[in-house]
Amino acid sequence: MFVHHGILFSALVAASTLYICAACPKINGYGARKPTSTTAHKVPTDTVIIRGGNGFYCSSMFNCPTTIYEMQKNHIKVKNLDDIDCNMVVGGDGFVYRGRGWDVATNSFPASQVICVLENRNVATIPDSFQQQAITEILRCGVTKSKLAASYTVQTPRDLNSTSEDPIQSLYEWVKKMDRYAEP
Repeated sequence: MFVHHGILFSALVAASTLYICAACPKINGYGARKPTSTTAHKVPTDTVIIRGGNGFYCSSMFNCPTTIYEMQKNHIKVKNLDDIDCNMVVGGDGFVYRGRGWDVATNSFPASQVICVLENRNVATIPDSFQQQAITEILRCGVTKSKLAASYTVQTPRDLNSTSEDPIQSLYEWVKKMDRYAEP
């Protein structure tokens, strides 16, 4: 059972924190389960998919790791995926969390890097300024670490499937304003 109380929880988060490089944001862990299988990702990738958290939301460094853990559990146990279906997760707290990581393909978009953005129900718009900065930094990091092609483009599930409502409208509008956004 996942324990998330006081000092033990703080120690778990601190122990699972990774530093990628000076040009990259701190990537936090969340006590991830072991994936049931993995498929190597061909990097660098040309496309980034930015999607929402699909009902998962968090607002602080205290509840985001637990929420992301629950999201991973849902993807494995309910959706029958082999792991969380995001390469990176941007929490409602504005921090970046490692999903599958850069080098493992997701189930829903195996040829792309997938960044999931969780809602913070305490703010009016998603992504807020902290999440926008985190997304910008993780994309820059992807290029620096040769995980993203220098000419990468950004899309959302809505751009690839006209019946999709993912991500929520405010996140979709923000992505469409990005310099790297690729019209469908």
